[in-house]
Amino acid sequence: MVVYFYSINQDKEKVCFHSEGKKDGNRIMFSDLSCENTIISLLVEKDKIVLKREGDTETEMELIKDKTTKGYYKNKMGLDFFFKVICKRLKIKKNRIDIEYSMIMDSEEISSHKIWIILR
Repeated sequence: MVVYFYSINQDKEKVCFHSEGKKDGNRIMFSDLSCENTIISLLVEKDKIVLKREGDTETEMELIKDKTTKGYYKNKMGLDFFFKVICKRLKIKKNRIDIEYSMIMDSEEISSHKIWIILR
């Protein structure tokens, strides 16, 4: 399967790539071509997604619409922090996932993101 990944943040910065992916039950895994040596793993459930990046960049976020959850980020240069995630939109279809969320630190929004993932 091919995974088409599109992302845009509040500053209109875009990340777009497509990568060979594989599905194992309700988990989808593919290379993150925006970060070297990094794999994205999506655990897809009925009303939530757990997004993990593993490798040179590590991230873990639980995305549940209209809920605030915890997130984590770490990269190989030593940047390492926890944050809160507010998921504003989560639409899960058979071959498409739409996500909109904000990252919160110290009660302040530090960024917002829209992600579209298409599976073919």
